[in-house]
Amino acid sequence: MRIGVISPVWFPVPPTGYGGIESVVSLLSDGLADAGHDVVLYASGDSHTRAELRSVFDTAPSDRIGQSFWELRHAIGALVDEREFDVLNDHTGLLGLLLTGLVRTPSVHTVHGPLTGEPGVLYALACRVNARARLISLSLNQRKPRPQLPWLANCPNALDFSLYPVSPHRGDYLLFVGRMSADKGCHRAVAVAREAGLPLKIAGKNREPLEQQYFHEFVEPHLGS
Repeated sequence: MRIGVISPVWFPVPPTGYGGIESVVSLLSDGLADAGHDVVLYASGDSHTRAELRSVFDTAPSDRIGQSFWELRHAIGALVDEREFDVLNDHTGLLGLLLTGLVRTPSVHTVHGPLTGEPGVLYALACRVNARARLISLSLNQRKPRPQLPWLANCPNALDFSLYPVSPHRGDYLLFVGRMSADKGCHRAVAVAREAGLPLKIAGKNREPLEQQYFHEFVEPHLGS
């Protein structure tokens, strides 16, 4: 098949640091290409892939994250090519879900976040606007807050286990990797470390106001030397 995969534009594929969705998109695009499909990946120009790479921006505009112009320009740059493909797979969030409703090529949208609260409300509204929307979940549990959404398939996130070598010996500390937010649960890692009496090392994204607020309230008070 001729497949267009649309990644978020904020970080390169695969990411050099933070970028969970970009990691998933990288493994998916390479896997589809290795399986013999004709794959085009739409991502920033500093990305690397075994698919064909197309980009609007030479480097990922990470310092512009959340600004609609950059996101919209990237998405439109992909959708103008839509007639080349048998199917499009969008990973860019609600904006991409809405925009794929404007093209004729069959499109599927992978939901990368939880559907509780306001995100669930917005997804329900977006699927009303885009009546042809078809969604892919990461787990069946992810669907539970919104089982009525137009789910097409379930595709768990891939992992490259070569990046995570297993050691037969227990380490002497715990590690948390993830952005600073309640749904990622760094505060739970803190509680586990305190209960287990083990040091905890934390590596995470902490640049946006809500992330910083969460960090200052639930994580920073427990930090030691």
